[in-house]
Amino acid sequence: MLQLKRIPWSTAAVALKAVIALFSILLCYQAYTFYGEWSWPKSFSYGTRQDPVSLVHPHGGSQCLPSLNSSLLLEAKTIRNACRHMPPYPSSDVRIGRVTAHFGSVQEHYQKALATHTLHSMIHGNDLEVMCTPVVDSLWNKPAFILSLLLKEMVKPAQERLEWLFWVDRDTLILD
Repeated sequence: MLQLKRIPWSTAAVALKAVIALFSILLCYQAYTFYGEWSWPKSFSYGTRQDPVSLVHPHGGSQCLPSLNSSLLLEAKTIRNACRHMPPYPSSDVRIGRVTAHFGSVQEHYQKALATHTLHSMIHGNDLEVMCTPVVDSLWNKPAFILSLLLKEMVKPAQERLEWLFWVDRDTLILD
């Protein structure tokens, strides 16, 4: 029969200290690798690479856009500055654009909904493509507009193209 000898207390204490030290070193290494390479996403960096208003692209006139007044610009700047002090998600260089159609008679509730998308674009630096007049005389405006945007993107160099185009209906709200 196998008998185990008891380990002296001094040896157990040294082993425990070694395990705690090793655990501490691994924890510090993990923290360094996680936070050491950490940086703010592009969308939260101070200032923008371009004028925030230039991110909104109307097609067929600008009569459908909400007024891009100084209060909207100030709100976007305030939110961007507030977000700089919050822990962000990991940085991403994905180029995203949103596409919507907003033609016909101007109605206040649609203008307010589109204003939320405009504000979101100004905060996060994403393009917003808005079709203000129909492209064709039928129900095929959405596919025709998206196809025209895809063709426009394909002409650009690969590093400048949008990688994602998201269609949003004109009655959707962004509560970001």
